[in-house]
Amino acid sequence: MTEKKNIFVIIGSAGKNSANQKLVDSLAHLSKEDFNLTIYNDLKILPHFDPELSTDRPPKIIVKFRKAIDKADGVIICTPEYVFNPSCYLLKQVFQK
Repeated sequence: MTEKKNIFVIIGSAGKNSANQKLVDSLAHLSKEDFNLTIYNDLKILPHFDPELSTDRPPKIIVKFRKAIDKADGVIICTPEYVFNPSCYLLKQVFQK
């Protein structure tokens, strides 16, 4: 038997009962035999992008978020689309590093 891969799943929606959350919950249920999913649904509590903080002294919550991504075997981003763009919560983290 092969070892399960660790997947970090980022939910880009700010709503607690969003379609993205439901989709990820279904994915977690269907893949529980094959993958260990860590679901992150707190993008809205992460601080806004600040280039000076990003490299010199990132907040602890950002360091923790980055470490979770770094230690994962894979990342899934499940996000809504707003006028042909990802959510602002997700975009601010993509450009944080």
